[in-house]
Amino acid sequence: MDNSFSLEPGKIRIFRSPSHRPVSTLAVRTLGLHEGRALILDGKAILNPYWMVRVCKKLDLDEKNVLERIKGARAFTAYQVKDILLNAERSILDEDFIFLGAVGLTDRFHDKELTLEEGRWLLADCRQRFRDMVVENQLYSAVADEVI
Repeated sequence: MDNSFSLEPGKIRIFRSPSHRPVSTLAVRTLGLHEGRALILDGKAILNPYWMVRVCKKLDLDEKNVLERIKGARAFTAYQVKDILLNAERSILDEDFIFLGAVGLTDRFHDKELTLEEGRWLLADCRQRFRDMVVENQLYSAVADEVI
C-alpha cells in the first residue's frame, strides 16, 4: 500500500477538508492492515459507506469484514459530541478500537443555542479528550474539517 496515507499510532493526522474521504480512506486502510475496530465521529452526517466499499475494492480488502468493524457515530449537537467521546473513553478497550476519526465536528460548537463561551469551552474539552484518547491508547487517528 502507498505510504502517502500512512498513520502513526498516538498521532492525529489532520486534513483541512469538508469531506469524509480522507478519514474514511485511512480508517479502511488501517483496518486492512491491523486487527481491531474504528470509531468515526460524524458532525455533518456525511460519512459514506459506499465510499468505504470503493476503497476496500481498490485495496482488494473484504468489504464486509472491514465495514462491520467501523462504527460511525453521528452528532447533531456539541453535547452529543461530548457524550460520544465520554462513552468512547469508557469503552475503547472493551470494543478494541485502534482508530479514532472525526469529520465535520467544529460546526457543532458554533450552534446558535450555545453561548460563544460555552461553545469554546466544549470545543476545547472535546479536543483535549480526543487527543488524550489517541495518545494514551496509541490509536491511529485522522480528522477532517473545514475549520481546524
